[in-house]
Amino acid sequence: MQVKRFEALDMKTALAKVKEELGPGAVILSTKEEKNEGGLPPSVEITAVADYSSTILKNSAFSEKGSSGPQKYTQGSHMNQPSLDMGLEGEISQIKELLLDLTYRSKLSERLRNRKDLVRLYRDLIDSELDPSLARGLVEQVAAMGNGTGPDPKTILMKKLSSLLRANNPVKFSNKTGFPAVLVLIGPSGVGKTTTLAKIAAVMSLQKKKKVALISLDSYRLGAVDQLLTYSRIMGLPFKAAQDKEEFEQWVDLFEDMDFILVDTPGRTLSDPDRLDELAEVINGCENASTLLVLSATTKDRNLAATIERVRNLPVKGLIISMIDETDRYGNVINNLIKFKAPVSYLTNGQKVPDDLIPATPSRLAALIDPERTNT
Repeated sequence: MQVKRFEALDMKTALAKVKEELGPGAVILSTKEEKNEGGLPPSVEITAVADYSSTILKNSAFSEKGSSGPQKYTQGSHMNQPSLDMGLEGEISQIKELLLDLTYRSKLSERLRNRKDLVRLYRDLIDSELDPSLARGLVEQVAAMGNGTGPDPKTILMKKLSSLLRANNPVKFSNKTGFPAVLVLIGPSGVGKTTTLAKIAAVMSLQKKKKVALISLDSYRLGAVDQLLTYSRIMGLPFKAAQDKEEFEQWVDLFEDMDFILVDTPGRTLSDPDRLDELAEVINGCENASTLLVLSATTKDRNLAATIERVRNLPVKGLIISMIDETDRYGNVINNLIKFKAPVSYLTNGQKVPDDLIPATPSRLAALIDPERTNT
């Protein structure tokens, strides 16, 4: 077994030396970073072994039950295939972890690379799928605010992130005294708009004691009107279905003595520019209307951004982030909340009405990227 040590100024150069001398099949046994005096950059030392797998095969004894002698290894035989020593597997796993850690360290500024707590923080942010440039900026700010003393970096991070995030309360959306606030929920198909609307209706009517009426503009999805009608009957709320702008305005006038009118819309509208223009005309023609955009936490980063961009011509007052119980990584959400400076009104974490509706706060939004967070 040929074991050699390699030194270089950086990991990339050291690995290139390993590959050149021992071949692409070489196995890294250990790595370490040596600090140099006189202001010189640290150097990297790698210990590696060549032809490791073939050496193991030559020297390993494979015993069948009841036999103490060595057994012949046959290439391609699954039953006789050797396994690495568990201790060595653990060491290799640690080496891989170290290499990964070095990769994260290399992304931070030189003055922060020896701060293990900040490297771990940066790694957690990347693992949560936060944008790398945003993650680096946050870690730099945490370092500047903490300087290694006082609160731990994660506490500082949560405080800083909370300051970048916004929340609002739909109950306060009414902007014309004496008229109901018309709250329109829009969003792609499948994000849970109808169920979320029912949750908001239940909170406003049963908990906040507001007078609430429901209108459905979703005449496309089979059963959508029936679903909202069922919710309205359970909660004892007035309900109407509108086929067009004229009928919508008729029902809004009918409910003029309400505090809130909650409006459901078809998801397919957002993928059809013509229908989106029609919806915009309906909403913009309603003097006291505000819009909440419902987005799923499971949606890809770029798709979230595309949807937010698509509804720029609507009076979107805030977002609702649904299905936070169906994923454990929320960097995609945080990226877009910061990018668009978009306030969030609610988070939803299940199908129960109205229990699985969580009022958003900046601290709750920031906690989405905390590995120790809960859905409440």
